[in-house]
Amino acid sequence: MALYIGTNSASLSAQRSLISSQNNLQTSFERLSSGSRINSAADDAAGLAIASRLKAQASGLQVAQRNAANGISLVETADSALGTMTDLLTRGRDLVLQYSDGTLSTSDKSAIDAELADINTELDRVRTKSTFAGVNLLDGSFPDGAEVSNLGTGVSIAIDAAGTTVSVALDSTLGSYSFTTGNESVGDSAAAAGDAAQALTNATTVATFDTYMNAVNKARAEFGALANTFQSAIENLAAIEQGVTAAAGRIMDTDFARESAELAKNQILQQAGTSILAQANQSTQSVLSLLQ
Repeated sequence: MALYIGTNSASLSAQRSLISSQNNLQTSFERLSSGSRINSAADDAAGLAIASRLKAQASGLQVAQRNAANGISLVETADSALGTMTDLLTRGRDLVLQYSDGTLSTSDKSAIDAELADINTELDRVRTKSTFAGVNLLDGSFPDGAEVSNLGTGVSIAIDAAGTTVSVALDSTLGSYSFTTGNESVGDSAAAAGDAAQALTNATTVATFDTYMNAVNKARAEFGALANTFQSAIENLAAIEQGVTAAAGRIMDTDFARESAELAKNQILQQAGTSILAQANQSTQSVLSLLQ
């Protein structure tokens, strides 16, 4: 058997194995300490690309859920304002009906006219001043740049990660108005609710209030339907986010049971490699016995 001291093949083999076990041990340390299976592109290039795309989608789904929640807040604010208008219109309708009571004195009728004037003022204030985050809700105006492609004036709210939008139409059918018993002129320029904008030049009747209340109720129904749409969108987005996040986690997250077993194996291999390397380095000492 030939003996060499210039090249120690056993030592080189032990070093190569030791380097491999040390690299694997380092990888196990990184995965267990970070909780992530992929800490650099070198760990799993394809997996990193897929997981990054899934994480971006999940992030977009979270934003879309917040958008839809803001949409619910917007339409609920508008609905609350319309609810106030309904209460005022109901009171005005009662006053007009009461005005026809022949037992009322002139002062009684004047008091009714005064209250109707106050109702006119409050209705106009609610219609023109109700806002959400600076967006006028009921007077048909909105911030510059809030273009909506399908439903005319209003605002668009993205409800999914792809940027699909739902339009909230704010060009309300509620117009200006003037409710009066005919005893005296009350309010601003006369116009009824609805697209026809029927003039109210004569004394307001119960039917006129009913017409306006129908317009308010129609607007409330539209806002209520939108609130349900946004809520359904949130539930759907949450379900999709759950699936996407779970898929990304299966790629990126560390399996601690498997990785702890790998750690134990690599630690043993490192210790064994170090021991074998020491023995391989001592193997050439036998040459000295031939030189004695």
